[in-house]
Amino acid sequence: MCNNSSLSTIVLLSLFLVFSACRQRFVEPTDFDTQFKNVVVELMREWYLWNTEMPADIDVSRYATPNDLIRGIRNPQDRWSYIEDEISYFQFFEAGQLVGYGMGLRFVSANELFISYVFRESPAGKAGLERGDQILSINGKDLASISNIAAEFGENRVGVLTALRIRKANGSTQELNLVKENLQINAVLHRSVHQAGTRKVGYLVFNNFVETAQEELKQTLSYFQQEGVNEVVLDMRYNGGGRISVAEFLASALVPAGNTGNTFINYQHNAQKSAENQAIKFKAPEVNLNLSRLVVIATGSTASASELIISGLKPYMQVIQIGDNSYGKPVGSYAWRYQGQVIVPVSLEMTNAKGEGRYFDGLPADALRPDDVRRNFGDPEESCLKEALYYLQHGGFSTTPSARLDLSLRQQNQDLYGQGFRAEVQAF
Repeated sequence: MCNNSSLSTIVLLSLFLVFSACRQRFVEPTDFDTQFKNVVVELMREWYLWNTEMPADIDVSRYATPNDLIRGIRNPQDRWSYIEDEISYFQFFEAGQLVGYGMGLRFVSANELFISYVFRESPAGKAGLERGDQILSINGKDLASISNIAAEFGENRVGVLTALRIRKANGSTQELNLVKENLQINAVLHRSVHQAGTRKVGYLVFNNFVETAQEELKQTLSYFQQEGVNEVVLDMRYNGGGRISVAEFLASALVPAGNTGNTFINYQHNAQKSAENQAIKFKAPEVNLNLSRLVVIATGSTASASELIISGLKPYMQVIQIGDNSYGKPVGSYAWRYQGQVIVPVSLEMTNAKGEGRYFDGLPADALRPDDVRRNFGDPEESCLKEALYYLQHGGFSTTPSARLDLSLRQQNQDLYGQGFRAEVQAF
């Protein structure tokens, strides 16, 4: 790493470092891609969590692109290291902006695809689309004939158009054209207050740990406090993660009062970078609901910083997980700028205050319930929210039969957005 490297900004699950390659390090620099690939290898040999398991000799010419390289040499456990263009990356994690249509999708069977959520000020939101709308065709093609949904929605560029045929909840059909634009997301998709026996329950659907989410969370938590909420259901069923500073803020608001300064999570690096290991502490919260327990709704799309909330709070309070096992990403990434791109290798793993981590198979659900995508957020009859309210009223789960989501369908939903940056964003 060059001497002019400098600390930039906290994002994802860790830090961004500004990284500029020194040309003199490469005796015979050839084309840009070759130089870029050499930078990736050098960076990973120093910072990659599994750096000692990398091949001793790496022929970068075997890989067509730097992204092909990073995916080709990463550890079998690593599904996440990638490279993305700098503008898209920083716009999303810092400014909460995204080029797209502004909606999430969810398969309920192999060829039944539903809109799972919509950002308010997005092309999808302005077109009147909402959770529970079924997509019947994309660009005139039936779902059964489309092998790659992400590719069918086109490249992530302003002005790209997609034609959709939709079935609304009332059974009517609608045909419309959506055009991608640079949109502002709302990380809080829904908030409402419910009654569960004598308990007043704040229900929060939280979707992205981006910088702009902190103000949204503050407003929602203050609203819950004003309403006299004494229980919270935190719905992160589609939350793919993001900034650790936002996770720290949210955890500090939810943990029982008196835990300021206690360890939320631990960062653990490779042996070469053990001096970077540190404990991330709960901060003095602007709003603290002083809960004794927390109910979390999760699915196989609940990942990264979302899982840290669950794992990091467990040493301090009861955390009840309803829905499905989470995704399984107990690791984080540093990201380095390089020539208009960011290199994002897995650089550390996280454990909670008890040293618990390594949940690569996901955090297990306490009660398995389906993601009832046909019902809107806040509907007390929606399967997961209904079970959460039942638990908070009765202190135990209902006798509703439960079963794991079909594993092939779970994988189909995880694969919807592909790998890398879009897998973090989980939106089109």
